[in-house]
Amino acid sequence: MERKQVVQKVSMILLIWCLLISAFSGAVPVYADQGDQGTVTVPQAIEDAAGYLLAANGDNITDWDAYALAKAGKSVPASYLSSVSSQVGLKNGQYNNVTDYARIALAVKAAGGNPEQVVTGTGTYNLIQSIYNSDVLTAQGSNGAIYALQALSSGAYNIPLTAKWKPDKIAAWLLTQKNADGGFPLSSGGDSSIDITASAIKALSVYKDLPVVQQAIEGGVQWLSSKQLDNGGFTEYGENSESTAQVIIGLSAAGVDARSASFTKANGNPLSYLFTYRRSDGGFVHLTSSSASDTGATGQALMALVDYDAFTGGNSGSYVSVPVIGGGSSSDASVTVHVAGPAGILAEGAVTASNAFDAAVQVLQASGVSFDADGSHYFHAVNGISGTGNTWWYYNVKRQGSWDYATVGATNMHDYQLRAGDDVYLYYTGYSTALVQSITIDPALPVAGEAVTVTVYQSVYDYQNHQENIKEAENVSVEINGQTVQTDTYGVAQFPAGFSGGTYQAVVSGYQTGTAPKIAAASKSFEVGTAMIQIEGSSQTFAVDAANSPNLLDSIENILVEHQIHKHIDNGYLQSIESDADAWSYAIYSQGKWTIPMVGMADYTLHPGERAVVYFSGFDTDWNSTTFLVNSITLNPSQPKANESFTVNILKTSGFDTPSPAEGVQVKVGGLTAVTDSQGTVTFAGLPAGSYDMDISGYKANSTPIIVHMSQPITIQPRVDGGTNTGGSPIVYLSVTGDSNKGTILSTRSVALQSGDTPYSLLIRTLGANRVQSSGSGSTAYVQGIDGLREFDEGPLSGWMYAVNGSYLSTGADSVLLKSGDSVSWRYTKDGGNDLNAPSPVGGGATTATGTSTSEVADKVKNLELAYDNKKPIQQISKPAVIVNADKKMSASAAEALKKELAGNAVALEKTAQAKTATEITDAKSEVKLQIPENALAESKIITVNKLSSQEREELVSPIFEFGPKGLTYAKPVQISIKTPLAAEDLSQLALVWLNEETGEWIPIPAVIDAETGTVTGLVNHFTKFAVINRSKLEQKPTTGTSVDVGPAIDRASKWLKNGVELSDWSAYALHTAGVPVSANYLDSVIAMLKEKNGTFRKVTDYERLALSVQAAGGNPQSIGGFNLIERIYNNEQMEIQGTNGPIYGLLALHGGSYDLPAEAKWTPEKLLQWILDAQNQDGSWPLAKGEKGEPDLTAAALAALTPYKEQSTVITAMEKAVKWLSAQQADDGGFTLKGVENAESTAQVIWGLSVSGIDPVNNPQFHSGDKSMLAYLLGLQLSDGSFPHTKDGQSEVIATEQSLMALGAYQNYLKSTSHVSQPAQPETAPVFADQTDIAAWALPSVKKAAAYHIIEGTGGEKSSFEPKKQITRIQFAAILLRILGEAPSADVNTGFTDVAPDSWYAGYVAKAVAKGIATGVSNDRFAPDAAISRQEMAIMLSRALHLETADAATDSFSDLDQAFEGAAPYIQTVQQQGLMEGDESGRFLPQDSATREMAAVVAVRAYELTKK
Repeated sequence: MERKQVVQKVSMILLIWCLLISAFSGAVPVYADQGDQGTVTVPQAIEDAAGYLLAANGDNITDWDAYALAKAGKSVPASYLSSVSSQVGLKNGQYNNVTDYARIALAVKAAGGNPEQVVTGTGTYNLIQSIYNSDVLTAQGSNGAIYALQALSSGAYNIPLTAKWKPDKIAAWLLTQKNADGGFPLSSGGDSSIDITASAIKALSVYKDLPVVQQAIEGGVQWLSSKQLDNGGFTEYGENSESTAQVIIGLSAAGVDARSASFTKANGNPLSYLFTYRRSDGGFVHLTSSSASDTGATGQALMALVDYDAFTGGNSGSYVSVPVIGGGSSSDASVTVHVAGPAGILAEGAVTASNAFDAAVQVLQASGVSFDADGSHYFHAVNGISGTGNTWWYYNVKRQGSWDYATVGATNMHDYQLRAGDDVYLYYTGYSTALVQSITIDPALPVAGEAVTVTVYQSVYDYQNHQENIKEAENVSVEINGQTVQTDTYGVAQFPAGFSGGTYQAVVSGYQTGTAPKIAAASKSFEVGTAMIQIEGSSQTFAVDAANSPNLLDSIENILVEHQIHKHIDNGYLQSIESDADAWSYAIYSQGKWTIPMVGMADYTLHPGERAVVYFSGFDTDWNSTTFLVNSITLNPSQPKANESFTVNILKTSGFDTPSPAEGVQVKVGGLTAVTDSQGTVTFAGLPAGSYDMDISGYKANSTPIIVHMSQPITIQPRVDGGTNTGGSPIVYLSVTGDSNKGTILSTRSVALQSGDTPYSLLIRTLGANRVQSSGSGSTAYVQGIDGLREFDEGPLSGWMYAVNGSYLSTGADSVLLKSGDSVSWRYTKDGGNDLNAPSPVGGGATTATGTSTSEVADKVKNLELAYDNKKPIQQISKPAVIVNADKKMSASAAEALKKELAGNAVALEKTAQAKTATEITDAKSEVKLQIPENALAESKIITVNKLSSQEREELVSPIFEFGPKGLTYAKPVQISIKTPLAAEDLSQLALVWLNEETGEWIPIPAVIDAETGTVTGLVNHFTKFAVINRSKLEQKPTTGTSVDVGPAIDRASKWLKNGVELSDWSAYALHTAGVPVSANYLDSVIAMLKEKNGTFRKVTDYERLALSVQAAGGNPQSIGGFNLIERIYNNEQMEIQGTNGPIYGLLALHGGSYDLPAEAKWTPEKLLQWILDAQNQDGSWPLAKGEKGEPDLTAAALAALTPYKEQSTVITAMEKAVKWLSAQQADDGGFTLKGVENAESTAQVIWGLSVSGIDPVNNPQFHSGDKSMLAYLLGLQLSDGSFPHTKDGQSEVIATEQSLMALGAYQNYLKSTSHVSQPAQPETAPVFADQTDIAAWALPSVKKAAAYHIIEGTGGEKSSFEPKKQITRIQFAAILLRILGEAPSADVNTGFTDVAPDSWYAGYVAKAVAKGIATGVSNDRFAPDAAISRQEMAIMLSRALHLETADAATDSFSDLDQAFEGAAPYIQTVQQQGLMEGDESGRFLPQDSATREMAAVVAVRAYELTKK
């Protein structure tokens, strides 16, 4: 008993002695490497191993060091990424092994770099691309595939469908290498390897949800367990630490605990075994017999420990091991220094230094910040900021994630020895200043728009108790991208709106006025990833844009709104986009593979790097999708060379099935188009070197697509001659390919180019004349056969075609001169070129065998209700054509280019059409094309097509083409196509017609208008003269009667209303519509009423009615009596309470003026438009409440509201259905009924709605005309005093008279070719401008009128100014003219001009001005909207806008017309004769002078009043 007590006392004395030595010396206990043992936790071992790597390698860390350190959460020295850039640059981005690319990519990504963009002095390199397009990925056996798969899975990389090795393909290949015993070998068929099997399990773990992969992983795990030693370790060419580390990594990835029963043997498990390799410096050795730690072994051990700790959630255990000896290195280390003052960061930077003081001095000097430090290396002041009694400058070092209070407290800055990766803080502090312990971003990698949570923990040292206290940092500031949020009691700061994609700094601070900060400033960088949304409809791509919310459905809705695309989302489901309804699906493309999530769009959370493809899908009767996704795109050769043929193979997938060939899919690339065969393959003749977008689609007319549209980039490599041109003489390349039986007749061969060589001479010289059968020469040269394979051998459209540099030509094969480097391909076609993507003639002659089939055109026009043998004139046909590609309408520059191309194109074609045989005839430019189907002709005929000389007919959009023999008829309809520029045309007014030469009338045939190409294609059964016309430019020739003069009726009705006791809102609007001035007293009464009611009404229609009438009376609905009526409309919560009335009149009101609506408005015009479209009944009518019976009044009002959008396809369809329904409702006497009662108001509403929307209510063939017209009915109701009754034989009623006057005014405006209600004839009120005294006396009256007419407004400010002397721009004057004409800006804002952004305020005005022929660009691609307009430009625009008859040029009107543009003089003469513009006192017009705002006001008022005469 006494002996035991003595031992205990001695032990206690020794322990106290050790503690005293430790306390006084600052050192930690020292142990021998293989002497005393202790226990160590995995987190501590991670810290020690990371410290060892940083100390051992410093700035020269390896790729695997960087990867291991980053996985451990340690800062990778900044020098690493710089060294990578240098090394990759020295190699020019080229490495022999795929594992080199994979290793560097893994490390760069882990270190915070971007392996897709490694910037070097020699260029920027994409390491990821070098992996997925590697030609040697499997050359290193399983190793290459394993690390390639790990690298591609390490980030959200853009892996295209054209990639040679997508991750799933690598995984599939890797599975083929598995041995029967469950292990994986290095080389196929070799013995299973511990390291390779463990690494394969790690790589495959990303696919472990797939049964076949999970089965392989389980087999590998079982094999590893069977190979484990009794001591818990593994042997691979002898026992070593690395193999065991790899097993721990693989098991953790597979979800298997390395300490589980299967891996716990008699004497240990993999973790306990690995710790036997640990040494006292924190490193690990390769072999247990080694004493010095090894960086390679340490790096792998560190990765294993990090993975295991993460897998167990921190419950990773403690292990017997040698304790670590302390002490730092005195050598220079790469560190980061932060200098934080009382009110901000003063300096920051990375330096290399041995001690903390020198590091801080380097950063301060480099930043130009002054400081005062004494010989004790203590900072007294920094940047002029000195300490006080309660504040001072101090330092601390954050090492491996922890503040080093112990060493700092006992060491001055100069004596503090730094280690690589240290963070040195020199900061202004006080007694209560805390340090930032950690900043956590959640989620760690948010997607754009996703809420971000920042959690801050602070560290404070308790000097009394000598312990560090870590807790939540309450009430400190977190600033990200200009947004500052205070943390709550839990140290949390919320950023609910998230951020757009990019790199951000979360800066934590706690600045306090007049004292030290609460917390020393610190920051953490983080990335916000981007997910892309692609929305594909039945026939077009609606939008491709970055997601702005992590919720898929929210992002879809936001993108559609931003792109102004109509959609219907209800109860969390995407119901429709435009006219595509009820069949929307989505898939996620990420890491080179498709996933079909099992949740709806409203429940799917996007992740960075994903591409969500939302598509209109078809389904069969068993609800299997009939619309597939592009699974892969394979090019052969994989890197096509310039002007050499290549194939494209496409596999499709539903997302669940095994990929299969995609047959019948259209592939476009570089202007070439082809359709895949049954194997999913197309062949292209070749393209010039360069980068292209390959476009893949499966659109089908009147059906859902067979494949989702995708676009992928491809690169055509420059051709490098293989030594055939050593003599330096010019060469060309020739290939000849026959049908499937003949195959390749001549593979691509270089041939010496001779003077005058053509594709024809090259073919003859190379193959020999005996192998080529031909006729003609020059432009008539025609190849009939090669090697016995002749034209017509494979059908009526078979024969030989040729291409030069990938483009099939329409000229004779002996008339095209070749140049050095050209590539000539002769190919045999079975289908007139369609099977070769060849829009050119067979045999190298002048006919082409391409185009849309007659059946396709017939399918598109079947709903037109217009027969191909129609005999009715155009005036009696409401819709003669279907428009396709309306969203891709030809730009002005493209139209101008086409116009120039066709200007000199002579068409004089002649060809024999064989009996019962399909025949196609076209000219070299494909300006006109005839397609005769099989069995249309009973006997052979010589067909002629001639382009007639220019005809002076305003309605002509194309030349007239005469088809002969004249009068020839067909048993089946033939197809005629005419190509013509369409940019300036209203497509809804176009028709393909033939000329009835007896009556002089144009007779329409059913046609399809391609807005993108300008091709108009129709069906007809006889020959005569054909052309494309604009029906709106035809001289008005009503079928019955003429236009009706309603002027007297308007005068009488308006007088009756104005003589009333008080002018109502609708009376004011009706008077305005009829061009009658509204008394200023009306606005006074409105203001009084608004103030009385405090601007508050129960119904939204009250606000809408007032806004329309106030605008009509010359007031401002946004500021009337101190109230904003427009805001009360667009933010109204009761919009839908009154059924369709609210949205219809809301849309009318919002389009009543130029109002700026905020993006967050509850009801934008687009939302109202979609609501109205959704409310339409199937029969075309609009009801008061959705689903009820339609009413003519509301249907007519809806027509008026939709008019500004009538160029949109969905609106066109809706309006056509509405007009057809109204036609069916008209009574025999012309009137309309409501609830069974025929009345004036319903009839007036229909007249108003039709007139506003540009439809003639008197002469339109769908409605009764003459004395049975609706106008005749309404006028027949007018009473002798000018008023109108509700019903026939009734008494005067105000409402009936108001609506009738509104209808008469709208009809009168229609007759003046305006589709909008006109402005009042004479204003009675005008604003007073702040700078009115600056306006010239001669201009002031016109300025006032212009403002009152709402054709020129003031320039804003607290009190509106006019700025009379300011120059007016081209677009401003064009917009003025459009307002005068009552023309709204075009809904199509894609003008084709590079200086007109689609989102600019004037894009719609530019589009409309060009379409109306008012203005043109200053070049093919520039409009110069902001350029000051010259007087001569003003004259030209005026003449065109008002359709003034151009005057004969006089020589003595102005003396300086020689200074005007060529051709401008007649326009100048015209505007002078019309009294619109004048010259100066010296008889000069000054054509090149700029016009001012006051000049424009004078001219605009004169023009406006001229239109009212």
